[in-house]
Amino acid sequence: MERRGGFTIVTARAAIQAKNVVIAAGIWSKAIGEKLNLSIPVRPVRGQILITEPLQPLLKYTMSGMRQTQNGEVLIGYSKEEAGMDRRTTLRVVRQTVQMAIEAVPKLETAKLVRAFSGLRVMPQDGLPILGVIPEHPGLYVAVMHSGYTLSPLVGTVIAEFIVDGQPSISIDEYSITRFLQ
Repeated sequence: MERRGGFTIVTARAAIQAKNVVIAAGIWSKAIGEKLNLSIPVRPVRGQILITEPLQPLLKYTMSGMRQTQNGEVLIGYSKEEAGMDRRTTLRVVRQTVQMAIEAVPKLETAKLVRAFSGLRVMPQDGLPILGVIPEHPGLYVAVMHSGYTLSPLVGTVIAEFIVDGQPSISIDEYSITRFLQ
């Protein structure tokens, strides 16, 4: 609930007063926006991830769809599926992902796969992040994008700069929610 000079956020446990609020709730950002009569055009996109056993250092850098953790596990994920809220893994995508990984890094052919899982990433309508001020609601900001894991440090900095300085140190005009209002 918006109020003059801030907001009251009501949860099951308490009512919280806030001068500024950032909607950064992933796929649930759309539902939160609807409570304020605000359209945040996002949808869930399923991504399936495979994890190998720990391996000796194999990847020096994160590459598209693949990275190696400090403990040696290789995380592999290329899929982007329109599956609604379905988080199940599928053998078809696991097979495709394994094939793509082996083509990119042939040494992975002998690695043992220890786990597969799916997650839902938020996907803005046009595929680009939605960041910044909500013009008709002073003190309300939005931060939704498809790659929160890798972009979160930058996005956190940009939103903090909006709140503290009134403007970010880099231009993010093309990511404004106003692009959907036209």
